[in-house]
Amino acid sequence: LIILNSPIKTRAVARQVAIDAFLKLTNDEWLLFLDDDIILDKKWWIKASKFINISKVGIIVGYVKPTDKFVIEYINIRNLNPEKSFEISFTGRGFTGDTLIRREALIRVKEIYGIIPPYLHEYEDAWLFHKIRCLGYDYVIIFTNSYHLGIQRLSILSAIKNPILAYKMGFNTDAYIPNTINHYKSLRNAIKFILSYVDDSINHIISFYKKYGIINNVLSMEMRILGTYIIWLIMKMLYGNPGDPCKNNINT
Repeated sequence: LIILNSPIKTRAVARQVAIDAFLKLTNDEWLLFLDDDIILDKKWWIKASKFINISKVGIIVGYVKPTDKFVIEYINIRNLNPEKSFEISFTGRGFTGDTLIRREALIRVKEIYGIIPPYLHEYEDAWLFHKIRCLGYDYVIIFTNSYHLGIQRLSILSAIKNPILAYKMGFNTDAYIPNTINHYKSLRNAIKFILSYVDDSINHIISFYKKYGIINNVLSMEMRILGTYIIWLIMKMLYGNPGDPCKNNINT
């Protein structure tokens, strides 16, 4: 058992310390990140191990079922299933809750892009995922009966700060619509997208209320999503197109 520590308390630094220790102290081919609020399915490793000898695969991630009642109900209102929502979220912003990463991929990321930016307390998993993807590695999602017990509640400050950071780095952080951020490559398309989503948002709220008889949670969710889209629109008008996750922080 090795306990790692760092004077800088961000998730990026914690993850990088773990990566560096893995590369320095072991010869293993795969590093497993596992959150303490995830319960793994007994068949997780059986399914994951089928891909470890495929050289093009750099990331193996396990689908985790949501346990929050509202999240499950909201996904249902959006006409998605939890598996699809997880896939949309993962391909946009990554996930390291129960994730295997190939040693060679970690070495190449550090050689080409450097370390995970230490200031990232959110989206350090997105940074790492996209850098590995941009180097040409494939990812695999294994579908199991694992559960994610944790529930993340965003503060007002994070609800403003996170969309700005995601836009600058080009991360699609929307868990319900694939490639949302691509609409912001055109100002006209961005405005059309937001206006169309206002109608969708109203329908989500009405449908949720009719089916479940409550409105507070879904109203807060829709306001947060629309808030993100509007912040991205402001970023578009002030700074131009969203960032390219394959180019950010590249060492020259």
